[in-house]
Amino acid sequence: MADKTADEIYGEYLGKIDDIWKEGKEDLQKLMKGKQVKKALGLAAGKAISSTEAGKMSKQQLRGIMADIGSGIKDLGKETVHHVEQLGWTAEQLAGMVERVGWQQRIVDDVTASVSDRLSHIFDVQYGSIADYDKHMDRLWGFEKEKVLDAFRDEIREQADKLIDEKISIAAWQETMKETIDKHHVSIFETARKEYGGEGDLSKEQLSWLHKEIAEEKKYLKGFRQDIDAGDLVNTSPDAIRARADLYAGKGNTLYQAGKNAAFEGQEVLIYWTLGIPMTDHCHDCPELADGSPYTPETLPTFPGSGDTACLTSCCCSLTYEFKNDDGESEFEGEIL
Repeated sequence: MADKTADEIYGEYLGKIDDIWKEGKEDLQKLMKGKQVKKALGLAAGKAISSTEAGKMSKQQLRGIMADIGSGIKDLGKETVHHVEQLGWTAEQLAGMVERVGWQQRIVDDVTASVSDRLSHIFDVQYGSIADYDKHMDRLWGFEKEKVLDAFRDEIREQADKLIDEKISIAAWQETMKETIDKHHVSIFETARKEYGGEGDLSKEQLSWLHKEIAEEKKYLKGFRQDIDAGDLVNTSPDAIRARADLYAGKGNTLYQAGKNAAFEGQEVLIYWTLGIPMTDHCHDCPELADGSPYTPETLPTFPGSGDTACLTSCCCSLTYEFKNDDGESEFEGEIL
């Protein structure tokens, strides 16, 4: 411990906080896909218990998970005091750590309230079948979104590795990247559109938007190729190539949010810019966009991850839609995490 610098200890704390959130999210996903929740909804459908009671069963588990996340972060706060004494941190260093841990604690409180709120909306609805419930949970927790975005990122990284290892020529890499961009831009957009109820073929306006996005990415790809050509690949940092290639996959969230938006075209909806849960502070643009909610499809200024915000394609935010059901009551569609 004595050999570690304050910065190294600080870095370890951030890593621990990341792990806490990762484990928490996995637990949340297991909860919402778990047999106990399905059993509760099945009982509700069979009138053995009410949908409200089913919701309470799920929310009780949720509170336990969020309490574990909060407890883990509080434990880090206790470690801070101990390490401050050992390392002799300055007041500024201590203040920075306290603010960091405090910010995470506030996130825990905010998320707990937000998730409970949204779950109340979900369980106020009587589902027709477990299959319908599963589809709603997939959208809410972003399972399908995560799957298609990961597939895009994995393919990009695989091609970057082949280029770095000189298993393919730079010309072949560029052509393969073009095909990957074409395929996944359409696939991600369509996955989101259909997942949120969009039907029929893409409209001319939607196709035009997609073609514009694809053309823009291929323009950047051409510049990427030129930059690599300008230097010897052997002397070009593999990490730099991988990081730049990852930027193309980072556009996946924009495509997903745009596809979701397309599913609600022509409907009377309110759109909320929903802040994600990043492992670092938000950029200055996204909280302002969240504060400016709600929007309409006509007034929504941009999509998360489009590059129009300071966080560029690294945006963790999403869009939540409020609409009226057949009974005139408000319902919400969007991702929680």
